[in-house]
Amino acid sequence: MLKIVTLIIFLNISISVGLNASSNNQPCIYGVTDCGSNAQCVFIDLTKSECMALPGSIPSIRFPLKSKHKFFCDQGNLSPPENSHIYKNTAFAIDLVSDRKHPPAKIVSVSQGTVIAYSKCTKHNDQCGDGFGNSVKVLANDGFLYFYAHLEKIFVKTGSVVSEGQIIGIEGNTGLTGENHRHLHFSVHYNWRDIGFQNLENNIGQLPPSVPFFIRELKKDSRQISCKRTSGKTEWLNWF
Repeated sequence: MLKIVTLIIFLNISISVGLNASSNNQPCIYGVTDCGSNAQCVFIDLTKSECMALPGSIPSIRFPLKSKHKFFCDQGNLSPPENSHIYKNTAFAIDLVSDRKHPPAKIVSVSQGTVIAYSKCTKHNDQCGDGFGNSVKVLANDGFLYFYAHLEKIFVKTGSVVSEGQIIGIEGNTGLTGENHRHLHFSVHYNWRDIGFQNLENNIGQLPPSVPFFIRELKKDSRQISCKRTSGKTEWLNWF
């Protein structure tokens, strides 16, 4: 059966950055090579790393968690090789953790878009959902894809259209999270059209290249956020 998906056209605020095409696909050494301001060294597989050119603009988004309590960044962009956020589709992902003294945080959509939801995971810290656990992909009309992983509960369904600020789930511990380590794995990707809606729906862990993003409440590019695993200390993020 042919599935028809309708995307609502909307205005997305973005911050322009240059595109250095000459840096794209050049061999590099992760954590050592300087690919220039408009490219980043990422792993293509376990044995190969390349300079990946960044898109011509990066999205300016709201903070993806909602709670009265604090959060900290547990694992961030350009993590050391022994951690997981080093590959083409995870290089700019961040893991956000809410204060465990309080109930899990609500997850909100940072953009308007069409949803791909996966909610079959019932256990904690396993390979369910390709290790991402229960997850939501929000496909925006401008080609950006917003990815939320490890959710405990999901409140949206595949094919539905969400608005910015809409609650889409609850922070959780599904997928490979580590024991008793609930958190939100959040990342932004471009361009989802290169893969297509059906392929993204049928292959849970498949994602376009990861890209940086600007968080309006923090007034920071995601590459500027220090995290516990990269800086050796916890940076608490106040909800604004």
